[in-house]
Amino acid sequence: MYLVRKARNIKKSFGVLGKPAARQGTKISQGDISVIQTFYESDDISRLCPGKKDFVNDAIQGFHWENSQATIHPLVVYGKNSENQLLTVCMCIISDHTIHDTATVFSFQTAVIPSIKEKFPLVKKLIYFSDGSSAQYKNRKNFVNICHHESDFELKSEWHFFATSHGKSSCDGIGGTVKRLAARTSLHRPYNNQILTAKDLFSFCTATITNIKFFFVPSVNVIEVESKLQQQFNEVPTAILGTRNYHCYIPISNCTSKILVSYLSQSSVKVNKGFKKRKFFSEPKSNFNIFTCLLCV
Repeated sequence: MYLVRKARNIKKSFGVLGKPAARQGTKISQGDISVIQTFYESDDISRLCPGKKDFVNDAIQGFHWENSQATIHPLVVYGKNSENQLLTVCMCIISDHTIHDTATVFSFQTAVIPSIKEKFPLVKKLIYFSDGSSAQYKNRKNFVNICHHESDFELKSEWHFFATSHGKSSCDGIGGTVKRLAARTSLHRPYNNQILTAKDLFSFCTATITNIKFFFVPSVNVIEVESKLQQQFNEVPTAILGTRNYHCYIPISNCTSKILVSYLSQSSVKVNKGFKKRKFFSEPKSNFNIFTCLLCV
């Protein structure tokens, strides 16, 4: 209370409260500043203190906008060996090809299927489960590949799609593990040994992560496969009507123009669907009615 009364008297007498004297403190010499700066910028120190120093901090600003990316495609294979024991094999494809389409998926299949045959020598059929991505899996081009699957890989096949926003599995765990370990290792490494390319990522994963089998598919291979598949895709005009509604696709033996589909994977009723051509009007119709058309701007 004494300090309060004193403050009131000062305010009443002088119109302002008293100001405490500024504390100057002890100034740091320029030599000490240089030592501290060198300490935190040293690679030897930052290696012991991960996260305290930005990796690739000496790169120009444009590096952060032009750095290369990599495609990580995880998969899990379930099958039985010759002793009828269930085995689980975790795989991951790494590629510098960043366009995710059907040709990319086929290139990945070409890379991993020989390894699957080696791991499961008695395999006769592959049953795929994936999400319904229209760019990669759920499109007419991939359905054509399914119809040619037996002739391409000497294995029968089926393809089943999870419902929208469903289907999280151990595949997502594989992708998360790869990205987490790669990011953490980059923080520990000095400037000259960063993981900057897809090839660097593949080398790191094969040397560090032993429980996952990794494959590297270069972009050149994908482009070459795409050019070979283009003629096969052109033979099938358009998609199957009602593609979004079906979740099970099973090819018919010795038939590349039709495929069995069903709404549910376990459904005993399979519908025979063919690839239909889209109808385009080469010339305007004489009885054109504006009320039967929809204008999109």
